[in-house]
Amino acid sequence: MPVDEFKFRHGDSFVYTGMKTPETRPLSFTPFPEQKIRGFDEIIDILDNPNRVPARMRFGQDRLINQGNRSSCNAYMAAAMWMRQNYMETGTWVDVSPEFIYMHINGGRDQGSMLDDGMMFITDTGIARLVVDGKRLIPYGAYRKDKIPMEQLRFASQDAAGQRAGECYLMPNSSPEKCWAALLSCLAGRGQVGLAVHVGNNYMNSGKIAGFDRGNGNHAIAGDDIIPLTTNPRGIEDLGIDSPQSWNPSFADNGRTIITIKHIAQTCRVHGLYGLRSVLTNPLDVSQTRIK
Repeated sequence: MPVDEFKFRHGDSFVYTGMKTPETRPLSFTPFPEQKIRGFDEIIDILDNPNRVPARMRFGQDRLINQGNRSSCNAYMAAAMWMRQNYMETGTWVDVSPEFIYMHINGGRDQGSMLDDGMMFITDTGIARLVVDGKRLIPYGAYRKDKIPMEQLRFASQDAAGQRAGECYLMPNSSPEKCWAALLSCLAGRGQVGLAVHVGNNYMNSGKIAGFDRGNGNHAIAGDDIIPLTTNPRGIEDLGIDSPQSWNPSFADNGRTIITIKHIAQTCRVHGLYGLRSVLTNPLDVSQTRIK
């Protein structure tokens, strides 16, 4: 079971975080390009486009994924980012397995992982689909590779190569404002983002806007849209990021909550925050390779 530091009461049950603090920020990802950072006015023009479809309309509650009683938030964040970006590019929703990611980055124990590890894994290895040829590849809740039949795990690994992150960027951390501008710019360009937040008592009482707890960050979440925090936003600090949580839909605002620049002001200096702008897809031909 997850360690207590990642366990939080929610109503009559519990939810889990699971993000460990890295010793150093990752260096293997391409920094978000300076030339891709959009100005505030350009972002507002994109939001005001009458043909724009908000993420809450595009991705309903049936697209939320629940990590359950495991400290697998990094894997669920990475999977949510990939599935949304794949849909934005192809118009087809493909369910993938967060458990496949988590069992490869947690050292064989359900005691959390680092945010960077999940993003590196889906970039280098990929994500197995949830169901292939009518069979669920990795059971829900699994977190140990040695508990999966060898042939089944081999097949899942082959399948994962067909669903990888493509254009993935590490966000700047020179200041919260620079990081927030890059995150908003990625979303404005039809990308997805991965965020680090700190969960405490205030966050657990989130509503439409997430409650704020000060800390280095213990939870990873995806972000899929920009939502103005005021009727007349005057700067990027007046824009929030809509986040599909990896908990049950009863949390916050029907399973979603809005993150503000305050939530990442400290965490962006400790963890790598990410932007995903494209995916690589080459689905495995199951007629040639089947699970035995």
